[in-house]
Amino acid sequence: MPPAAGRLAEPSIVLAQTAVSIRHAAFVAVGAETVAVAKDFDALGQALEHRQIKATTFAVTVKKLPGAPPVPSPVAKREIGMRIEGRADLRNPAEEFLLVATPQALYLGRVLSRSDNAWRQHERRPHTYIRALPARLARAMVNLVAKPGQQVLDPCCGVGTIPIEAEHIGCRVTGFDLSPKMADASNQNLQHFGFPPCAAVADARTLAGRWDAVVTDLPYGHIGHYEDAKSAAEILSNILTLAPRAAIVLAFDATAELTRLGHPPRQVIPVPASHSLVRHIHVIGPG
Repeated sequence: MPPAAGRLAEPSIVLAQTAVSIRHAAFVAVGAETVAVAKDFDALGQALEHRQIKATTFAVTVKKLPGAPPVPSPVAKREIGMRIEGRADLRNPAEEFLLVATPQALYLGRVLSRSDNAWRQHERRPHTYIRALPARLARAMVNLVAKPGQQVLDPCCGVGTIPIEAEHIGCRVTGFDLSPKMADASNQNLQHFGFPPCAAVADARTLAGRWDAVVTDLPYGHIGHYEDAKSAAEILSNILTLAPRAAIVLAFDATAELTRLGHPPRQVIPVPASHSLVRHIHVIGPG
């Protein structure tokens, strides 16, 4: 689901006021409740002296990010464990505490959720092609504009990368592709992972209906089934009327075209794909 508003404390660390599950996250590994933040290990120990931390059983893990000063893991685990009221259990703890060492600070948190990383498995789908959207990126796009239970449309579904990720997080998905071969490959990939087939053959320029969100990787270059810029503009013009929110990938920044169509993106995220391709994710609709 869309993430809670937060601030980037430093690279790899985001602090937010609201706790949300990151089980289906693509680029967030662990969600934790902040227990303490300190500039060094001595200051962390002092901060914990004034806290009453309780857990029936617990384990402490240490993650050192690049550039962080040395933090001896056994010492850190022992010192933190001595300040937690409960019994250490490394095999089956009721709660886990994570110490993250960064170049700027030490962050101690009580782990609330972890990403399931299922997108890694989805990369091993039976059917793919050289420029297919990475599953991890597809999951991030779905999370930007849709929640579990909502109806998601992918009007150019290709081999089903986006429908698979949307189905996995609990969305109800409809997929279409102009190519019967692609629609069939999408359905086979979905069924391979235990999801119902949802793809059919249709022209994205003439689709009608209403969904909660559109998430799609528009055809571009020699792999596309639409051969000219006019067709791409016609696709955009139509699919933007089908849902209040959208996450759309193009090989260029289409802000001007989307604004002309009355749907200026609230965010454009460039994602390098290769030496010759940069994908641009256009996020449209209310945040």
